[in-house]
This record gives sequence, C-alpha cells and structure tokens, in this order.
Amino acid sequence: MIDLQWCLVFSFRFTALFLGVVAILLIDSNDGAEKLHHRFYKITILLAILLSLTDIPIMITQLYENTVVIQCILRLLYVVFDMPLFPVITAWLLYICKEPLRRNPALYTVCILQTLKTAAVSAYFVTDAYYKIKDITDVKNPFSYITLIFGILFFIVIFIILVRRWKKLTVSQRIFFVICDLMTSEWMIIFMECFLIHDQNRRNLKNKEEIIRQQEEIIRQKENLVKSETQVAVLQMRPHFIYNTLMSIYYLCQQDSVKAQNVIIDFSRYLKKNFTAIVSEEPVPFSEELEHTRAYLAVEKVRFEDKLFVEFDTPVTVFKLPPLTLQPIVENSVKYGVSPGLAPLYLSVITEESDDGVSVIVEDTGPGYAPSDDNEPHIALDNIRKRLKTMCGGSLKTTPREDGGTRVIIRIPNSDKKH
Repeated sequence: MIDLQWCLVFSFRFTALFLGVVAILLIDSNDGAEKLHHRFYKITILLAILLSLTDIPIMITQLYENTVVIQCILRLLYVVFDMPLFPVITAWLLYICKEPLRRNPALYTVCILQTLKTAAVSAYFVTDAYYKIKDITDVKNPFSYITLIFGILFFIVIFIILVRRWKKLTVSQRIFFVICDLMTSEWMIIFMECFLIHDQNRRNLKNKEEIIRQQEEIIRQKENLVKSETQVAVLQMRPHFIYNTLMSIYYLCQQDSVKAQNVIIDFSRYLKKNFTAIVSEEPVPFSEELEHTRAYLAVEKVRFEDKLFVEFDTPVTVFKLPPLTLQPIVENSVKYGVSPGLAPLYLSVITEESDDGVSVIVEDTGPGYAPSDDNEPHIALDNIRKRLKTMCGGSLKTTPREDGGTRVIIRIPNSDKKH
C-alpha cells in the first residue's frame, strides 16, 4: 500500500541515488594527485549506489502480492553488493593510517566475519521466502538468531578496529568512518557527498595556497636575479677604464698634484658606489645615483677634457630607482660617443616631474648604436630595464635624437616615488 511514509522513504532513497551519481562525477572530474584515495571513494560510493538501487525495486515489489521469489532474489542481490562494502571501508581506514593492506589481521578478520555474516543473512532470506511460499507462520526462522549474533559481533570488531586507530585520524575522518560503519547505504551516500565536497574545497584551498607560494617563489627568484644582475654589472667594470684612470692619476701626480688628488677622490667615490650596489637589495635615492654618475664623469673628464661636455638639469631628485641605473647609461654614451675620430660629445642628464611620475632623460650627441653594430650596449640596457620593472615598476625607452645621438628615458611611476 502506498502511503505518505512509503513515498517519503522512496523519495529519500531516490535522492540518495541521484547524489551518489553526482558524487561519482565529482570524483571523475577531480581525479588528481590522490588517485588511490579517490579510488576508495569511488568504490565505496558505487557499492552504496548498488545497495540503494536494490532497495528501490524491493520497495516496489512489496506493493504487490505473489512477489516473494522476486523479493528474495533482490534481497540476495543486496547481500552480494553489501558483502565487499565493509572490507573496502576497512582497507580505506588502514590506508589512511598508513598500514599495509597485505596480511593485515584487521582486514582479514573483517573479511572473514563479513563472509560468515553474508552466508547467515542469505540463509535467513531464503528460509524466510520458503516459509512464506509454504505459508508457514508458526515456525521461527532458525537463522534469525545467528544473523543477529554475527551482526553484533561484526560491529564490535569494526568498532575496535576504529578505536585502536582513533588518534591517527583527523576529526573529519573520525566522523566519516563512524557514519560509514553505522548508517544505511542512503545515509552513507549523503554524508559521503558532504565529505567529498568538503575534501574538494580543502584541496582547492590547498591549490590556491600552492599557487600563492609559487608566485612568492617567482617574486623571490626575480629579486635574486635582479641582485645578481646588479652584481654582474659591478663586476663587469671595463678593465681599460680602470687602467686608463690609474695612468691618468700617475701622470697628474707629476703635472698637477691637486688635480690628481681630486681625481683620486672622484675615482674612490665611483668605486665605493659600485661596490655598495652589490649589497643593495632595494631602490636607492636618485641623489646617490647622481653622485655616483658625477664621480664617474669627473674621472672621464680628466681623460677627455676637450672631447666631453656634460650638463646636469636635475631639479627633481627626491625619488628612488634601482642601484646602477643612471651611471651605466651615461657610461654607454661616453664609451660609444667619445672617440678621436668623432666630434666632441655633449651629454645631458635631465629630470622632469609629471602627474603620473618622474622622468630621467639622458641625451647625447654621439653616433648612436644599433643591434647590428654591437650587442653589448643593448644587453646592458636590457638588464637595467628588467631591474626597473621588477624593483619599482619603472620602464626604460631608447629613441634616436632628431639632431643625431641617442635619448634614453627612464620612467618611475608615482607609486614608487619616495617623497
């Protein structure tokens, strides 16, 4: 007879069946690093689905008369699907506790008891069907007590196995295995669906944390690369520049000792700023870069007194930029613009401020350079460009001047100005 209780139970079992199918799809779509863990999930839910799927036709056949044989077959089918369920759950528990599955006494005990319990329950259903067919009502089914004894013994063993591994499980895992051991297949599906969604959310959070960690690692590597490039720039000081400077000081010591002393001071400032840049991991004030550049140009002016003319127009100085940014650009201009066969080099350093940041402009009247001529200046500028972008979000642009020569423009955004 179909009543409200029957409809509610049928709807509940059908809903559990639907949720079980959804859980299988979730597992298949997220089968990733923990493949064995997902396999246990999948096998357990599949067995629970088969049990729930068998419960539905059993309920339907109970509405009709003369379906005793069909009900017996369906119940035996239910017993067959139920037989591997608890051994699988026990194996899952042992796997989580990192215990070997082969020759494990706990797993063997569960398998043996489940086999005996299945045999007793099967005998009970067959005997019950026989009594109903023969219309025997005054005889007690002899397997009812045996089934009850095996059922109680089975759950005691399951309880002991779980309690002995209680400390090895998390809180959610404890709840999960208690539910699997005590609930019906329908409730098991529903709770496993909840745990599956929880597990998926946990793994998504873990993946996000891993992505954040990787991003932080990339940033750290970029910072280390910037530091390494700065150190390389220091170590790549032109040997002939140092040699020529020392020779200039040597001759000035005989001709003009005061001027020689000034060159030594400028050269020592230049070297100090270069080697200080090795340990600098943060942007430095522009005033320090400007001092470094002035020291370098002062040394070069001694060598190229009539070939090098420098002009500074730097009203804006209160901002920061990576170390060894301005001086290498100026050095490039001198290296490729001062030559006996060329006209005197006019070089200017300009700073300008706008609403969105600060510009540092280095202009020279030299011959300029192209990639086909020499890759060295472009490599140096590329290194500066990378450091500008990484350390302060800045940029570097190189353009030819209308009257000949080169213009290098450094842009420092407002967010990185330090007033």
